[in-house]
Amino acid sequence: MKKITIIWLTVILLIALGIGYCYTLGVFSYVTVIEKEAGGYKLAGMEYTGSYNKAGEFIADTEKKIKRFRYYLQQEFWYLL
Repeated sequence: MKKITIIWLTVILLIALGIGYCYTLGVFSYVTVIEKEAGGYKLAGMEYTGSYNKAGEFIADTEKKIKRFRYYLQQEFWYLL
């Protein structure tokens, strides 16, 4: 009888812990959808604030700048050898 009581208490405890964990994850909370202005994007030290649709242009420009800078660093490195 004592073993059955311990097993049931363990099961109840695990269920309670599972429900508590789900609560901390927000499983039981309501979802609210909001629309707001968000902060800018930061990529390679350059910041972009604006429409998300135009962020691709910013990323492409940043990639070009990084490639040019990488080429410059490679040239400088060869001078040091």
